[in-house]
Amino acid sequence: MKYARKRTLAHGVLDMLSADKTAQDEVFDKLSDEEEYDAYYQVTRFKIRLLHELLQNSLTKRQKCYIMLYYRDRLTMEEIALKMGVNRSTVSRTLKASRMKLYRLVRDSFLD
Repeated sequence: MKYARKRTLAHGVLDMLSADKTAQDEVFDKLSDEEEYDAYYQVTRFKIRLLHELLQNSLTKRQKCYIMLYYRDRLTMEEIALKMGVNRSTVSRTLKASRMKLYRLVRDSFLD
């Protein structure tokens, strides 16, 4: 039986981005609960759209393929390795490198 992933790539990258207290957090601290929810929802939607665009334009074909098989098709690393004819550790390293590349691109786009 496959391991059911409840989290998505977007959640993982968003978690990495929100690990540090940012100006965004300071703004949210001053808003009412309803305003905070609306602002948070809009910012999150923007981040997800940005992540989607980066996913399409910034990764290699192999990185995109592994990301899609892992997150969209919910294949395990072992299943991807078997399907692609590579070692499981290659899949793991490629996924990790892809996530870190996306994280850096998203982070840098917010620092500009």
